[in-house]
Amino acid sequence: MASSSTLKGFHFTITSDYAHFRDPLTLSFHSTLIGPPKPTISGILGAAIGLDEKATIELNHEIKTGLRILRIGGFAKEIALLKNLKTPPTMTPIMRRFVTTPEYQIFIASTDSSQIERSRSALEGPVYPFYLGNTECLAWIKEISQVMDVKPVTRKIDLYDCVIPMPKGAKATVRTDSKESQAQVLYPPQTYRTVHSYKWTKRGRDIESFIRLLMFTGCKVELEKGRADAFDYSGEIVCLY
Repeated sequence: MASSSTLKGFHFTITSDYAHFRDPLTLSFHSTLIGPPKPTISGILGAAIGLDEKATIELNHEIKTGLRILRIGGFAKEIALLKNLKTPPTMTPIMRRFVTTPEYQIFIASTDSSQIERSRSALEGPVYPFYLGNTECLAWIKEISQVMDVKPVTRKIDLYDCVIPMPKGAKATVRTDSKESQAQVLYPPQTYRTVHSYKWTKRGRDIESFIRLLMFTGCKVELEKGRADAFDYSGEIVCLY
């Protein structure tokens, strides 16, 4: 393991016809986040490398991730039959919400340079296919950057255009550019409380921690009463978490 205090990283763009990232706080109706949380991103890398579930959970602890939502086409709904593991088993109809034609720019960073090199290389020749959420949402990668140094941004960020791990007490104000907002769907900022990490137990995976993520597209956001740490990928500024 080649570890140091210096962050190395890369970014890649991924898209799909549909995506579903279940909101863990919804039960009878399966709503969706508009972008993948960290465990889903780790799952994409784990699929590329060929890791099992336990090793993917370990990978999630070893990396930092960031996300920019480049495009959302809209939303769709369907009714799915889910198996209820009661005695006897029954099938329960559940409404699910999907994001349509999304495109995401995903950022990966770690102090383990060998992990970064392995992850990037695996995306070019994956062991397993990629999904944006569940297995109905087959995805494909459009481009992958080279590995680069990832540097902390010390100056104040006036406007964010990436998913933000929300500091406690912070408030977000929307700033729009008329030309940009006309070119894509505007989805105003919404804070989601979602799973940040899992731990492996004798019974399988279990939730370890949650995180509050501010997700949006088609606009930029100014933070009031708080600051989110940002990092520089050769001119690409993004929050990592």
